[in-house]
Amino acid sequence: MPSDGAPSIPASYRDQVALCRAVGQWTIEAVGALLADGHGETARLSGPILYGAIYRLLRSVQMPGVPITGIGAPPPTPEVLHRWVGAAMRLPSPSAPPVERLARRLARQATLGGLPGLMRQLPGSRPQITLTSHNTVARRLVTATGARVRFQPAEGLVAPRRAPLNRAAEGAPTTATPRSRSLAAGLGPLLARHLPQAPDDLEARAAALIAQVLAIAEAQVEVMAGLALPERPLWSTGIGGWGGRLIDLEASRRGLPVTRFSHGGGYGMVNEDVALALSELAVAERFVLATPGLARSAGQDLETAAPWCLRGRPIDQVLVGGQGDPVFEQIPFRPRRAGQRPRVLLMLSGLFEGFLHMPPVLPADLARAWRARLIALLESLDIELLIRPHPEDRAAFEEMRQGQPGRVLDGPFIECLDKADVLLFEWSMSTAFWQALCLGRPVVLIDLPGTPFLPARRDDLAQVCRVLEPGFDARGLPTIDAEALDDALRRPLDGDPARPRALFVPSS
Repeated sequence: MPSDGAPSIPASYRDQVALCRAVGQWTIEAVGALLADGHGETARLSGPILYGAIYRLLRSVQMPGVPITGIGAPPPTPEVLHRWVGAAMRLPSPSAPPVERLARRLARQATLGGLPGLMRQLPGSRPQITLTSHNTVARRLVTATGARVRFQPAEGLVAPRRAPLNRAAEGAPTTATPRSRSLAAGLGPLLARHLPQAPDDLEARAAALIAQVLAIAEAQVEVMAGLALPERPLWSTGIGGWGGRLIDLEASRRGLPVTRFSHGGGYGMVNEDVALALSELAVAERFVLATPGLARSAGQDLETAAPWCLRGRPIDQVLVGGQGDPVFEQIPFRPRRAGQRPRVLLMLSGLFEGFLHMPPVLPADLARAWRARLIALLESLDIELLIRPHPEDRAAFEEMRQGQPGRVLDGPFIECLDKADVLLFEWSMSTAFWQALCLGRPVVLIDLPGTPFLPARRDDLAQVCRVLEPGFDARGLPTIDAEALDDALRRPLDGDPARPRALFVPSS
């Protein structure tokens, strides 16, 4: 291993990203095929886990010896991957975090009132709803509509079936079936393009994983039948986890309108058709984004990429704009011109790999070596450098605080933003990046994975953000041109800094 601690990896990071996106497209097609064959609820429930399992399997072949977060030491054996599937489809132990208590207070305070524009845009909705999980977009809509809300957390609704649901996740067969072999055969073009040297048994291993996922999903759908549910439209978010997904699917099966809510800002700015279809619209009839502008652009390619998720309805009845997101409204609009020596805040991403992490993060060892390289480069420039690690990545935070005394910030996010003349990101798929666009100051993105920004939003992005394309050395470690980075950090804005903010904050 080189002295900088970075391993050599057998496939480039961009190849890893391309494989991830290809698996996402295969999963959309697989779910569509299952729906066409009459496996409705099984198909809609299983999409995210199918994606996660097959991607992890193929990544272990593409990058042997490189750990996969949440899986364990390489290489992940078939047994390890099957255990991951079972764990992913289990329900965790019950909890009652403070945020749920907050929602209960909000629900008690909500009263039946007038129905402003958004409520009328939701066909079939009524002013009486059940809220099973929540985020800031959902809470804003509750307040704006004056709806009468009954807050019933998803984990409480699903609790009576927790034991049989978990038994289904633990005891599913892992033997391939004709249906799973047919779906695995659909991986052929993907393997030929991305893994031409794949082992002969890879398709058979994929078929076994697919069979396990579908068997668990089918059993869990049967367990949910007959569960007592409120006879009201459901509003929910992905925060409800696997239990929330089961509740949403069962409510939808019974004909209750299910609405899910956006979180974070990426929807409507980036092509996220895979996550939008598999994670959200597979189990909901409507999806609410923060504003109408984001709703219009989010559905740009969805009708052709995943027509099954629209359920035969016009796109503007499926993707709906909300009343704004307080997460973005709390960001002050404070444009500021940098001095001769700009104060640059480096915002680091977390080293996480979720079910639908598209694009995938850099492998952990590679990410640490890249960050050390980037910080060393920034220290060579005539700037004042500040660093904010991801708040959930505490190990990286403590390590950096010891190595960079006085530079590492750990205060409230808004206070950290306001200390900077320029904000520097290495990762766009985070709420922090989209919030930074609302500040009115220059943002620089070193776009490691090659983010698929929607064409309709690239001009808005360019008003405050300069996107730099990295290179990659022979070991797969990212590189960035020092002169281009220095120029991007120093050049003043030449666009309208209010334009991107208006996409997230309707009153702007």
